[in-house]
Amino acid sequence: MFKVSPKVGGFAGILEQVEPGDRSILQAAYEERRVALGLGELRRMVKYKLTEEALTAGAMRLAAQGLLISEDGLWRLSWEGIGVVNWLLQTSLSTGALPEPRLQENGDEVSLVPCDQYRAFFGAPGYCWCGHPRARHAGEKHNGQEVLARDFPPATP
Repeated sequence: MFKVSPKVGGFAGILEQVEPGDRSILQAAYEERRVALGLGELRRMVKYKLTEEALTAGAMRLAAQGLLISEDGLWRLSWEGIGVVNWLLQTSLSTGALPEPRLQENGDEVSLVPCDQYRAFFGAPGYCWCGHPRARHAGEKHNGQEVLARDFPPATP
């Protein structure tokens, strides 16, 4: 099932609304995005030590923004939450022009067919935001120099 983010500005716009301290909660949940975590587990995974109260407040803010989902006391990233963390990863790996996801893409789910334009997702070199490898996109050249330039972000100073 593919979702379309209803928010204007895409994942970049959503990320701007996330408090800096709450980003570490998103990143911790992302590390175990295939399973739901209890607050205790999530707290141990957060890189910046948060009090239980700060973690709970942050998780509640992220849930209100639609980025975390709580089910029976367990927390997991929503589709949008995964996309926001992937966008954060994309921006952290390059300072140049960034290939962006389309509305139905979050960088984690594979679309049924490759899209019509390869857009490198730097978090998974060689893969597009649509989830398919570069080689599955029609018309993509396979020149080694172009592959390196397209699939790997320029080094940040």
